[in-house]
Amino acid sequence: IRAPWGGGGECCLYNSYTTVGHRKRRAGLLKKSQCLGKNQRRLVNGPVCEFLVLGDLEAFHFSTALKKCHTGTDTLLSEKHKERWAKEVEIMLRLSHPNIVKAITVPDAFLPLQSSSIPILCMEFCSKGDLRQAKSDVRAVINDAKSAIQYLHQNRITHRDLKPENIVLQVNDEKVSYKLIDLGYAKELDQSSLCSSFVGTLQYLAPELFTSKTYTSSVDYWSLGLLSHEVITGVRPFLPHMPPVSWMSHVREKSTEHICVYQDRSGSIIFKANLFPENNISSNLMHHMEIWLRHILEWDPKKRGRNSSNKIVVFDLFDEIFNLKV
Repeated sequence: IRAPWGGGGECCLYNSYTTVGHRKRRAGLLKKSQCLGKNQRRLVNGPVCEFLVLGDLEAFHFSTALKKCHTGTDTLLSEKHKERWAKEVEIMLRLSHPNIVKAITVPDAFLPLQSSSIPILCMEFCSKGDLRQAKSDVRAVINDAKSAIQYLHQNRITHRDLKPENIVLQVNDEKVSYKLIDLGYAKELDQSSLCSSFVGTLQYLAPELFTSKTYTSSVDYWSLGLLSHEVITGVRPFLPHMPPVSWMSHVREKSTEHICVYQDRSGSIIFKANLFPENNISSNLMHHMEIWLRHILEWDPKKRGRNSSNKIVVFDLFDEIFNLKV
């Protein structure tokens, strides 16, 4: 089931920390979700917010997902959380890209549910789950994720929480596309802007988020590199069984050439400049992807994603690889 990239390469990601509840939330298991009304089902019912899907229940055809705050719970949120929620809605409504989940105008029938301080986020419903639930085309996953991040950066937005759980599958006319979701941690800043807030999922965060007071949009390059390595090989590249506070002290010693750091059976820390031979791409593309990964997994954020002339090449370089005839 894992033919090399260039021959229909597929990957399937499973991690022990992916909980059953999380899988249900992302995959949208409609038969187990709670029926609320004629055209509604609840996918997730959290302490503060809930996710609903809207559509034809009898045909199990759902096209819209709704994220709303429980009535009255907006008073439990801090002003910072309210601001982040409102910012996510505002950003989503002005984005338009095939690899970013589309925000939709809230149906009139649901406007009364909207709190005066907490807006409702209405989105297209992607029913096929995320990268942890489904076999995925390696080439398409990386290309679509790259395209989404490139579009955000072109619009001066840094995602800051790129991970497999935040990429969902959508099927239109039997064609699968991969879409980036969850812009709750997104921040508006350009390539040279500095930010000091600490957000995101620890295992996919760039090292400067732990070691420095400031960072730039290059944090998304690092996360894209970790995601890409995991899609290609099935594992994260840097001591995946260690928490970040432990692996960083080792990984910071790596050179630009190293794209993987792992621990062998004797406990020794091994630095590796190549992909593991057990991977989901063809041998013809391995060398090209290794070069690309060296650019985006650069420890120094000032050099990450750039060439020797300090020009950002992370996106153009991948486009060249993606268009190779193999």
